Amino acid sequence: MPIIPALRWSDVDPATHAYDETRLRAVVARAVAPFDLSEESHAKDPYNRQRAEDAIDRALLAELGLWSAGWCWGAHFNGGPNRAYCCGPHSLTSRAEAPEIVVSALASWHGRLEQLSERFEALGQPDLEIDEAACRAAADLLPRVLEWTRAIDAWYATFQKILSWALENQGHEPDEADALASASIDGRFSSWVKPSPDERQAAWGALREATQRVAGPVPDGLAQWRKQRSGTDWSAMVRRSAWLPGTVTRDGHERYIERVDRPRDPARADRMLVALTTVRAAAARGEPLTFEALCGWQEIVLGEPVWGFRKGEAYAHGGRERYGLDPGTQKRFERCLSQTDDQSIAAVSRAARVYLDVCFFHPFADGNARSARLALDYVLTRHGLALHAAEPVFLVARRASDSRGASLLQWVIDYLAGHAP
Repeated sequence: MPIIPALRWSDVDPATHAYDETRLRAVVARAVAPFDLSEESHAKDPYNRQRAEDAIDRALLAELGLWSAGWCWGAHFNGGPNRAYCCGPHSLTSRAEAPEIVVSALASWHGRLEQLSERFEALGQPDLEIDEAACRAAADLLPRVLEWTRAIDAWYATFQKILSWALENQGHEPDEADALASASIDGRFSSWVKPSPDERQAAWGALREATQRVAGPVPDGLAQWRKQRSGTDWSAMVRRSAWLPGTVTRDGHERYIERVDRPRDPARADRMLVALTTVRAAAARGEPLTFEALCGWQEIVLGEPVWGFRKGEAYAHGGRERYGLDPGTQKRFERCLSQTDDQSIAAVSRAARVYLDVCFFHPFADGNARSARLALDYVLTRHGLALHAAEPVFLVARRASDSRGASLLQWVIDYLAGHAP
């Protein structure tokens, strides 16, 4: 699924989550309960088992978090490393057996993560230069990935993702790790073919060169986003008819506040809940999304006055992304907010767009990620929608320069959005 390319090692590291097979079975059993998976039903409706798989996937993301996204990676995304599951039509043939089948796939995926964690630990040699450490990680991981994927279609995408996780574990920031892995692998390997020694050496050379020039000027992320925004076809998203999004029974955004915000700061979580309630009430009344409204919500979020649009350049991701400012920046942002009423574009697309607008225009001195969450929720609420799970939307890092980022975010929101209770 499109969440996979955006995952960071910190999202999937087995040290960051508990693994409880009893709980997993219960989650899958609840998700699959509404579906008739018999052969007779499948013959009448070939999409029924696919809908069941989608429901299981959403339930796992909602209950377990981002790490669970890999349970069917080998089945549906570019030569994945987890071959323990085939697909809904072939694997989900019985409600009684479905929990064991999915738990087996999750166990296999969790085992892969544990193996990676062990290799990353073994590769941690602080005395090595940064380029040598990266090359050793790549050389160590390649045979493992080839074994897991059998070098099938686009196996190198899996290698690129796993190499970026290794680089992140070595101390590179996630965006930087992705860029380094991409620079060394893009276009060098072929599907269904194991790389030759010469191809491997060429990739390691590219990786070494890339790691030696990681430092450089910080690009203007806002300028990059404006280019990506204007080049994205926002009207292309049409909800996939095979999906059965259902009604959201446990609100994903509220659960995110309890799971993520509250452990960090209970008072912050309380303010965010009040702000979310305020936003949803405004959306239900049909009030427009304006910069003034956003400022009012942000004052609730921060618990202090907000003095308008930021006054200078802003930085995020530890200073690796910069957002420029000129006399027209605020007006452009306000025009972007007004486009949330454009009924010619799907609500999920408008929700994705305004989320990224707030992230990359970065209008406030603090709390922009929370403001982006509220703006997204406002658009969904206006159209009677809510998120089954929020982690894949809010926790995955977004890059202003990502040419596929806007399209992937639309897909993820569409996939996780259901009818509001």
